[in-house]
Amino acid sequence: MNIIWKIARAELRNLFYSPIAWLVIVSFYVVIAAVFTLSLDVLTRLQDVTLEVRPGWTGFSMGITRLTMSAQCMQVMNLLYLFIPLLTMGIINREISNGTIKLLYSSPVRSVDIVIGKFLALVVLNTVMLLSLLLFFATSWFAVQFPEIKWHLSMLLGLFLLLNTYAAIGIFLSSLTNYQIVAAVLTFAAFFLLSFIGSWWQQYDFFRDISFALTIAGKAENMIMGLITSRDIFYFILLIILFLGFTVIRLKSTQSTISKASLFARYTGLLVVVTLLGYCTSRSGYIGYLDVTKGQNNTITAPMQEVLKELDGSPVEVTLYTNLFGRGVAEGLPQSRNAYLWGFWEKYKRFYPNISFEYVYYYDIKENDSSLFRRYPGKTIEEIKDVFGELLNIRTSIFRAPEEVRQMIDLSQEDLGTVMEVSYKGKKELMRTFGETDIWPHERSVAGTLKRLTRKEDVRVAYVSGNYERNPYGSYNRDYFVHLNDKGNRAAGINAGFDTDTISILNNEIPAGINLLVIADPKSEYSEAEQERITRYLQEGGNAMLLGEPGKQHILNPLIKSLSIYLEQGTVVTPNAHEMPHILSSKVTSRGAAMSDEWAFWHSRKYKTPVEERVKLVGATTLATMDSTSFRIDTILMERSGENIWLKNGKLVVDSAAPVFAAGDLRKDLYVMAISLSRNINGKEQRIVVAGDGDLFSNERFSSNGSGFSFYSWLLYNQYPLYPNRPDDGDNKFTIKNDSAKMIQYILLYTVPVLLLLTSIILLVRRKRK
Repeated sequence: MNIIWKIARAELRNLFYSPIAWLVIVSFYVVIAAVFTLSLDVLTRLQDVTLEVRPGWTGFSMGITRLTMSAQCMQVMNLLYLFIPLLTMGIINREISNGTIKLLYSSPVRSVDIVIGKFLALVVLNTVMLLSLLLFFATSWFAVQFPEIKWHLSMLLGLFLLLNTYAAIGIFLSSLTNYQIVAAVLTFAAFFLLSFIGSWWQQYDFFRDISFALTIAGKAENMIMGLITSRDIFYFILLIILFLGFTVIRLKSTQSTISKASLFARYTGLLVVVTLLGYCTSRSGYIGYLDVTKGQNNTITAPMQEVLKELDGSPVEVTLYTNLFGRGVAEGLPQSRNAYLWGFWEKYKRFYPNISFEYVYYYDIKENDSSLFRRYPGKTIEEIKDVFGELLNIRTSIFRAPEEVRQMIDLSQEDLGTVMEVSYKGKKELMRTFGETDIWPHERSVAGTLKRLTRKEDVRVAYVSGNYERNPYGSYNRDYFVHLNDKGNRAAGINAGFDTDTISILNNEIPAGINLLVIADPKSEYSEAEQERITRYLQEGGNAMLLGEPGKQHILNPLIKSLSIYLEQGTVVTPNAHEMPHILSSKVTSRGAAMSDEWAFWHSRKYKTPVEERVKLVGATTLATMDSTSFRIDTILMERSGENIWLKNGKLVVDSAAPVFAAGDLRKDLYVMAISLSRNINGKEQRIVVAGDGDLFSNERFSSNGSGFSFYSWLLYNQYPLYPNRPDDGDNKFTIKNDSAKMIQYILLYTVPVLLLLTSIILLVRRKRK
């Protein structure tokens, strides 16, 4: 061990008495200083200006680490390959060129000692380089509130392992040639190869698996993003061992005559051993994970983890269907499989590893769709398949014919796009992709699919039909298709895990087993039989949502009379210069915010801030209660009194002069637009919501509905949809002003580099004099 340390000290003297090493250190520091201090100056100036305008501002929407520092570390990581070849290009061949390698061989020094000693010297130098980055992190610990110290240390770990891996590669390549420039070029080429091999020839299964195991891309990135995995750590360690081992074999081959076959066997044997170890340490289910971010940014949320716990350990099989002519084909092809497996599924396999994957590639077009044939006139579908295969650089032999796939599964209702079929204990459900940049489903959709597989009964929301109510399958502005049954909308109820259907109760009883009955803005009166069936359903404890509209109060009031509430006559108006008088933004009460974990409501409860979310209503009436009731009644949407708001009676003309308060109109202290009712009956809690506006969930207005799925969530006992909320980043505000940031910038960007430069000059001059 003493010999190793002596070699390391000697190599360090050579490095620190070399102008190249100091050039690398100073250049590396200046690059980091420029990136760090410039963003510090910009963000603190932005914060100062914002605080002048908004004194109550609580900070950036994203943490400082996530906003800038992780991106800065990515930039630094991408520059490392420029510096390391300059340090390693002469570390071995310098000994050969100077003839000192013979002295080492003639002394009781092993090749292993030489290699490890020189590697340790580079480890020390790499540590010195990273101390500059630690200096900037330490500065942020004092300049940012609640800094992500563990995350910063994870970044340092990732860069430290990457630097040392580069060093090990550089040492080996330096031993292959006597020329330092050639060694540097070879090192650059090796770094390039390891960085980009993971993106080449990914359409071939064998090469894709090998290249993913070898590529260095993505390994350090995980640590920079705050996720430390045993797979990545073992990857770097094994790669270091591999190249240091290659160097030892190379040096031994120059000491004595070794046959080419024996030399090949040694290289191959070491490569096989390291590859097997790499395979064993990267198997799903045997990977350790440590998410060091305070908000667990790289981990699925706790509600999603609870959904996975509902699986009992039985195999989950996922079959990905990819249509050559369909949506999402690029993401579904073999070229993108690693991104699919490791980018999308890994976070779920971390908590439930018993997931297997199958792939079905096919080509098909929708029935009566001639657009493809018009684009390629005179070609058959098979010929068009070959054209697409050439464009996408993929073998067309892997794609199955339409007839074959149609016998396996009916995807006509899925627009023939990329879709996953998830199987569990004999049950099968589809999990959809979406026409966005990130096509893969988010936690809400994944949870919805898995809940369908684990629950004993389907969750059914029934919409009463037959009296011109809002249609959950209609595409008109007034209908409810978008938020319930639009398969291309990742937030829709069908993707969140509950099903919607329409029922007619004119001649039929309300079916048993429905979870929620919805009566949405009927335009004609219900018959006595229908009213009796609805009333009986409510009296027996069924959950319901009833939505009315101004001018139709007489239709809904007979149904809700038994609940001791009623819709008042008239329309709430708020004349203003910017919007029609019947359009208003209603305030969500604290009770309304407690109904669900919609992000704005969850955030308000968690951080004890006022509920600022408002719900846009278009033509709403108010509700009132009668004297006695067995229900607990809570106001969930309301607006307070004012000079410019009242309940307008009679016909309201919205596209003419603004209405004025007239005889018959009514001003109130409180305008209640929606209420919730609850009581315990038949051993369960009954929940009902009544609102004076049917446009809350319309296709046109749902996107501006600040309450989102809050009503549905509460009425379904907060089981659907899943809300994967995450806490705010704590490091979202600076504790210093821009003046202090400028002073820090002056010291770190100008003063420290000058001191480093002077130190290097003094050392080099003194060395030369000696």
